Amino acid sequence: MVNQTTLAKYCHQYLQVDKFTDYCPNGLQIQGKSDIKKIISGVSANQT
Repeated sequence: MVNQTTLAKYCHQYLQVDKFTDYCPNGLQIQGKSDIKKIISGVSANQT
């Protein structure tokens, strides 16, 4: 189990979110319980 804030901060730093310009919101989208047991991730398709 991990704390929500700790996980969000780690992912933000690890994925270097600030280095990318994106039209979609990045980061935590749905705030649930403060202790996390499961995570779900997703991506948007992009053709460049």
